[in-house]
Amino acid sequence: SDILDLTEAQIDTGRVALAFGKEIYPHIDVDAYSRSIDVMVGDARAVLKRYSRQGDPESIIRALNTYYYKFYGIRYDNSPGARTKRQNFFLHNTLDTRQGNCLSIPMLYMAVAQRLGYPVYAVTAPDHSFVRFVDPRLKEQNIELSASAGYSPDEDYAFNLNISQKAIKNGAY
Repeated sequence: SDILDLTEAQIDTGRVALAFGKEIYPHIDVDAYSRSIDVMVGDARAVLKRYSRQGDPESIIRALNTYYYKFYGIRYDNSPGARTKRQNFFLHNTLDTRQGNCLSIPMLYMAVAQRLGYPVYAVTAPDHSFVRFVDPRLKEQNIELSASAGYSPDEDYAFNLNISQKAIKNGAY
């Protein structure tokens, strides 16, 4: 179906990101890469079963982070020129290399979490992206994924990324 006809809940983040990547890299096989995400989902599910308490968002986040960094081996590309390396912005490259930037690493995390049924959403700030696990039981919902998984409060992002109170009040960030 046409993506514009889908509700937000029906949109598969991973497939959409791969479809966008195919516009730039026509050779990629969206279905094959989507299956790679499915394999990650299965592996993450096993880690979640072992390391999390069902229904507890804090332990779910810790288990997802453990899977993503320790078992899957995701890492930020710190090579020279990494910030301008075009392929780092695309999901298929992150699946191929297990590295990326602050756009592709959170995108893959969100794609896996979404397929697992967790309420994980992208958050954008000036020159940076991270994810938020939206659950009213969580006081600390932000998940910083660039260096390694951790928590940063909104105030830290606002300060470190020079986001003005006006931009926050207006809903830009």
